[in-house]
Amino acid sequence: MMNIIKRNFSRLFFISVYVAGILLCTGGLCAAVSNIDTTNKYAWSGNAGWADFNANQGGVTVYSDHLEGYAWMENIGWFRLGSYSGGGTHTYDNTSGTNYGVNHDGAGNLSGYAYSTNVGWIDFAPVNGGPVTIDMATGSFDGYAWSENTGWIHFKNASPAYNVVTAYRPSDPGTDPGTDPGTPPVATVMYVTSTAATGSYTVGSVIKITMPFSYLVWVKGIPSLALNTGGPVPGYAYYSGGSGTKSITFEYTVASGDDITELDYWSPWALELNGGRIWDNMGNDVILDLPAPGTPGSLSGDITLSLETDYPVFRLYCHVTKKHLFTMDENEKETLIALTDADGAAVWRDEHIAYYAFHPLQYKAASRLQRNTLQAVHRFYSENLLTHLFTVDENEKETLIAEAAEVWSYEGVAFYVPADYQEGMLPVYRFYSESLAVHLFTVDENEKNTLIETAGDVWRFEGIAYYAYP
Repeated sequence: MMNIIKRNFSRLFFISVYVAGILLCTGGLCAAVSNIDTTNKYAWSGNAGWADFNANQGGVTVYSDHLEGYAWMENIGWFRLGSYSGGGTHTYDNTSGTNYGVNHDGAGNLSGYAYSTNVGWIDFAPVNGGPVTIDMATGSFDGYAWSENTGWIHFKNASPAYNVVTAYRPSDPGTDPGTDPGTPPVATVMYVTSTAATGSYTVGSVIKITMPFSYLVWVKGIPSLALNTGGPVPGYAYYSGGSGTKSITFEYTVASGDDITELDYWSPWALELNGGRIWDNMGNDVILDLPAPGTPGSLSGDITLSLETDYPVFRLYCHVTKKHLFTMDENEKETLIALTDADGAAVWRDEHIAYYAFHPLQYKAASRLQRNTLQAVHRFYSENLLTHLFTVDENEKETLIAEAAEVWSYEGVAFYVPADYQEGMLPVYRFYSESLAVHLFTVDENEKNTLIETAGDVWRFEGIAYYAYP
């Protein structure tokens, strides 16, 4: 039969007839209301996805002797159950592009052809799998249809459960398919997750966040997802891809100051369109509501991602040299604390965490824009004076290297601190003792005031060296 149709009617002629039929239907000739159930309305193709027999702006109607209307398949678009759209009684000849369709023998056995402009003919009574049937007592479809380009379409399955069910019963005259079953649900966010592995991320790390929907969705513009990154205002992940699929992706670059043990979005309304649009395969704007943060289905409910963008800087005191040392290096700290003198007494005392700063590896991973917000704290050591010097002053650094190399050995960047003050930061004060030939750094306001008020003859206050995180 298929060869007869293809011999007598060119594909171009058929497509023009088919498109014309769609336009006529849109113009109001397809007046019948679908009698397919609003929930049990899906068939499945392993190659083409879900087939919705009661789709918005479409829908299929079962009559006593034929089927008509349109079904929607998520990966191929619309396919038409027959060229006729007048309701009542009708039998398709299936000999040309103007009289094709799916017939019903009145006892639940279907035959004939549906058609898709994208994948071609769909046979409802294939030799090795059909026919597709309807249980006249329950309205339940069963069996397989065959598409020449996408393979089998299955109408009923136990696990996972799906089925197409019609309200048509043999007592119906075939002209009243029932009341309007309504429109299908609008696409919603199913859950939010990430392709990143569970763990901790630092400045410059890019975290991909995925957002699966219940239907195919399309995206216009650059929507964003407001994230709770531990600060007083949200950080933003921006749309990066997925339009035309059932899952869209956002990307967030970890920024300076982010600090949270469980990354999640800001609120259930954190998905923002920014003047763009997200819509589903029926043309409806999607529902933007998200699962509440911290609940199942939310980002933190699915995966644990922590943001740590600053590291502790430890302060140690040597009772032999009467000097302080600041270090971010855990190994250096532990090695010095373990040192003992001839009497077995500890040489260095751990004065614990002084403040927080950024590790050189974080700076290396940061973007150029992020690097511009940081400044290096340079570390020098004097073998003669048995002391360290820290400075953010590039001129001071270059002068010491060029003119005092016999006294000061440059040890590199100790850590990085913000270039500008941010609310809540600690000032790191710098003092110098001419008699002791040593610098002292402190974030302790009491220590600072005591040195100024009671030891001004020994310690000269040089002001704020830099700012750090408490």
